[in-house]
Amino acid sequence: MRRIAFPCSLSVGTDVVYLPRIRRLISKREGRNLIPFAKRILHPLEIRDLSHRHPQWQAQHEKSCVDSESLIKWLGGRFAAKEAARKAMGATTLGWKDVRVEVKGSGEPQIICAIRDIENENIEREAKLSLSHDGDYVVATVLAAATPEISTSRALQDIKSS
Repeated sequence: MRRIAFPCSLSVGTDVVYLPRIRRLISKREGRNLIPFAKRILHPLEIRDLSHRHPQWQAQHEKSCVDSESLIKWLGGRFAAKEAARKAMGATTLGWKDVRVEVKGSGEPQIICAIRDIENENIEREAKLSLSHDGDYVVATVLAAATPEISTSRALQDIKSS
């Protein structure tokens, strides 16, 4: 029997986040880990979105912010989405801020991966994103087109900077 290859060059990445782990991470130092954690993993546009959805998040001593279920779920979703995107795009060298979640006008989330191509031109790659929350878990699945230029671009950047 003849085998026919899958007709599209697609990759899937999945990540599962245990939300109590996110709560523990941001609750350290009496809640003062929230701001450093968010600024480390979020793109500036995601910080803006976080500030819009949870205006109190930057009040470091605001204990209620760290206990906010919706904030924990939001951060957990972003964390899972970025991990899934890195897996789907085959680009584990991408940094946290190279990958962001963007919500379309329709409310549908998508992944945007900002990189430089081989000619050192800034480009943004889109990918499909599905997020699901269930109890203490959030699951992210990303479907992306094959992107060999991401790994190649990162490798070239690393070579040039060394």
